Amino acid sequence: MQLQVRKGWDIMRAKLPVQRSTGTFGPVVTEGNYTLSTDLTFERPELCDFVNHWDNSRGEKELPSRTDILPIPLPRVLPWIALADVIDDGAEYRFRLCGTGITDILAREMRGETPAALPGRPEQRVRLTAEYCLAMQAPIRGCATECSIPGQDFQGSEIACLPLSNDGKVIDMLISVIMLPNRK
Repeated sequence: MQLQVRKGWDIMRAKLPVQRSTGTFGPVVTEGNYTLSTDLTFERPELCDFVNHWDNSRGEKELPSRTDILPIPLPRVLPWIALADVIDDGAEYRFRLCGTGITDILAREMRGETPAALPGRPEQRVRLTAEYCLAMQAPIRGCATECSIPGQDFQGSEIACLPLSNDGKVIDMLISVIMLPNRK
């Protein structure tokens, strides 16, 4: 059983059954070799664990808050987490936190920056991912056969982007994990 998307999501009431499996459903957005979907069929088990942790953290609320997400059970994803504030209902995003893995491959600290601080394709993909997550009001999966980060195009990437809310309803933050199979 998988998360069903109904009219932009209808906000989940049942627990997410995140699995490593095949199959697609729901609206799909494709930009070049990058695909976004509400199909939470992850190749990386760390991303399954991350989404399940998000789901368990929300309890009975429609959406968890940042303070509901405790990173301790997920040490393997900590270097690859990005947390962004949603500004003006998604007109802009500002990075609140980027893990050391992301900072290392970007060769810069992104805390306090907007996606505009990223070069070309990474900026476009960050914005597309954030906009899709906001539009669907749901956890999403992004995958690419070629990473958009300069110097990392020899490998693919897989991303989980999940909505957060201080009041449990209105999305005011996004938390993401990007996984790269190799590092250069």
